Amino acid sequence: MPGFDDVEPPLRPRLGRLWLSEVVVLAALVGTSRLLAGWWLPLPGGLLWRLSAAVGSLGALLLLVDHVLVARYVVAPWRRRAAVDPLTGLLRPEAFWAAACAVWDGNRRAHRPCTFAFIDLDDFKRVNDTAGHAAGDAVLMIFGGLLRAVVPRSDVVGRLGGEEFGWLLGGASPVSAQTALERLLLRCRSGARTFSFSAGVATAPPDAPDVTLGDLVAAAEAACYAAKRAGKGRIVVAPAAPQPDPRPPETARRR
Repeated sequence: MPGFDDVEPPLRPRLGRLWLSEVVVLAALVGTSRLLAGWWLPLPGGLLWRLSAAVGSLGALLLLVDHVLVARYVVAPWRRRAAVDPLTGLLRPEAFWAAACAVWDGNRRAHRPCTFAFIDLDDFKRVNDTAGHAAGDAVLMIFGGLLRAVVPRSDVVGRLGGEEFGWLLGGASPVSAQTALERLLLRCRSGARTFSFSAGVATAPPDAPDVTLGDLVAAAEAACYAAKRAGKGRIVVAPAAPQPDPRPPETARRR
């Protein structure tokens, strides 16, 4: 049964009234069935017992159908809206990190490498300042569409905030990740509205069990800043495997 935590606040009063009405209807059905069964009046059994069972079964069926419809047509769309960025069609940060952690854990258990690409659109503030926020939104929409077209289902991609994006490639080498990003950069430069991005790539090899997802992201982010300093519009691969954060877990930077 869907809970209040599964939907956004504007929808909760409607669901509350719906579930209250369900309880009232169910109570009425149970009361009627018991009355017909002779629990409160000395009525004979037989047909009335069968009618009582039919009324109770009908009530249970109606409640089940109602819960299925609410979960599918009310709760599920709101969950998707909460998880997906409306401009790019990519995962929002919270949903992205949850999915990325799941992919990361699966690849680490399977002793496969994991690669993270930290992507930052170039000169995005200048686009907003000179052409307006509508132009900036158009760039985000185009870039989101390009990412959705090239990222396989086994990977996780999301908008981390503003013009920053994250792409976790499970089982990918840094070379294959760099190749995929270079193809994506070429598509960004060849459309009707051209733009570019800088990206940093870092890979956690299978033989580095102490490396965390946070370490991997930090290394990719640093490589992205190196790409910015080198002139933008390029991909920089971190020169070595990420190093584990030496601080204790409670004080280490978490993402």
